Amino acid sequence: MEDLYESFFRYFEIVRADKPELLDAAYRMRYEVYCKENAYEDASGCPDQRERDEFDDFSVHTLVRHRRTGHFAGVVRLVLPRRDSTQPLFPTDIHVERRYLKSQYSMFGQGREKTAEISRLAVSPEFKRRIAEHGTLAGVSGNASYGNGHHLGAFDRRLLPHITLGLFAGIVQMSAEYGITHWLALMEPTLMRFLMRFGIQFRAVGPLVSYHGTRQPAIADASEVLDAIHQRRRDVWDILTMKGTVWPLTAVRHESNGAHSGV
Repeated sequence: MEDLYESFFRYFEIVRADKPELLDAAYRMRYEVYCKENAYEDASGCPDQRERDEFDDFSVHTLVRHRRTGHFAGVVRLVLPRRDSTQPLFPTDIHVERRYLKSQYSMFGQGREKTAEISRLAVSPEFKRRIAEHGTLAGVSGNASYGNGHHLGAFDRRLLPHITLGLFAGIVQMSAEYGITHWLALMEPTLMRFLMRFGIQFRAVGPLVSYHGTRQPAIADASEVLDAIHQRRRDVWDILTMKGTVWPLTAVRHESNGAHSGV
């Protein structure tokens, strides 16, 4: 039986939005999801039908594309850290009390210079309609059961996990490129529970907040998350890290760094 890695790359590809036309596609999908489908953002403020905000000047995007149709199925951005402390560094800074974030940074022993925020994660309305999960950003139902990745059913049943895992693979790739070690997120509770089924576990940061619906502020150590996934769901780890080529296990990473530095 075809494994999860082979199945994903047979149907989808991960595309960095590093060209104007790809970034344009990312903004268009954000408009479709955040302005038209959910009305979280004011469509009248996007006369060109592209949703953008002040954080896009410090962000990178990834798209997931359906190979057969060429249509983009999902989008996510990573808001990168910057030096200008006179303005909020991340969307989370606006919506979460600072004391909760500070306690989590202390727990990890990590500052903000290697932290990025996962943001604007969304699945195309076209693909959500195919699985009857419209009305949410990631197309995740709190009641659906998506299996464990080993026994794949009909195409529509495996569609959503593939898209979501592809978006997280994009997050891992962007994080590796920019030296990001920790992630922040304001996440749909249903999405957070869904990700846990695949071993992708974030820590809650304080109480739920109201922002684009009810959201759970969360934080994660990227290496800690990925190492745990390797132990629990090797099939998922293969997709997120491209079988370790993008983000090796922590032990391998440390050995590599030691050999390079002569330690």
